[in-house]
Amino acid sequence: MTNAIPSKGLASSIGASLLFALMPLYLQWLPSSSGYVAAGQRIIWTCLFISCVLLFNKQLLNSLKPLTILSNWPGLICGSLLVGMQWFIFSWAPLNNETLGVSLGYFLLPLTLVLVGRVLYGERLNLAQSLATVFASLAIAYNLWYTGSFSWVALVIALGYPLYFILRRKQSLPVMSAFFIENLLLLPIAWWASQYYGQVAHPFAYSWQELAVFLGLGILGSLGMLCMLYASRLLPVALFGLLGYLEPPLIMLVGIGFLNESIHPGEYLTYILILLALITLSLSGVKHLVRERRRYKQYK
Repeated sequence: MTNAIPSKGLASSIGASLLFALMPLYLQWLPSSSGYVAAGQRIIWTCLFISCVLLFNKQLLNSLKPLTILSNWPGLICGSLLVGMQWFIFSWAPLNNETLGVSLGYFLLPLTLVLVGRVLYGERLNLAQSLATVFASLAIAYNLWYTGSFSWVALVIALGYPLYFILRRKQSLPVMSAFFIENLLLLPIAWWASQYYGQVAHPFAYSWQELAVFLGLGILGSLGMLCMLYASRLLPVALFGLLGYLEPPLIMLVGIGFLNESIHPGEYLTYILILLALITLSLSGVKHLVRERRRYKQYK
């Protein structure tokens, strides 16, 4: 049984990476070019989709029980704000030529998670993880020197998600329940954004073809986020961070191959250093998984 949890965590992490990598491309099908509308519609349709799933499983009322405990409210509100900010960035960026900023943020996210695992949870950094941290630090320093700034999109992703995962671990609520409630808390803002920036009478004032696309956005985003949350619960923080390195190369390929974005020649060194960190951590992750598999076979 000891091998079942890591296996589920591994599958959840890979699934999340694949689903999120499809999001920038899927967003190009949306009927509106406004990132505010996309983010709002994602939340609205996520609420509807998760409500149907919970209702079908007769868990709708049970999933809302954490709201009856007053001490849960601060964590749920903070969680909704943190995750809502990330969803806005992910929906807004591909529609405003910032897909590579998203990619850079997800390149850096595993490193910040590794550091969180070390500082907060006492997970030791091995040599590969330490080298990867040095490469990433050099990449940030070079990018700051070359451009005089650093992509705010990348910083929001690299720093915001770790705070959210820390909160979700500390506030031990069922994954589906916390995810559903966070979306419900964001629903008023999402409704207003969809109506105001879409310049429509209400968020459902679109053709059925357009509403179908919005529904797909909600389903795709919901499945990806739930997979990521399950993986963050099942895996050690550092290993969860390492597995996150599957996502950013896929997002970068989507941005360059399908969305006509490009890397400025002066930024090559930044991405080279980050790729070195990626390779270093990936090799470390493979070594870790092989070691754990051998250990499992010995005690099986």
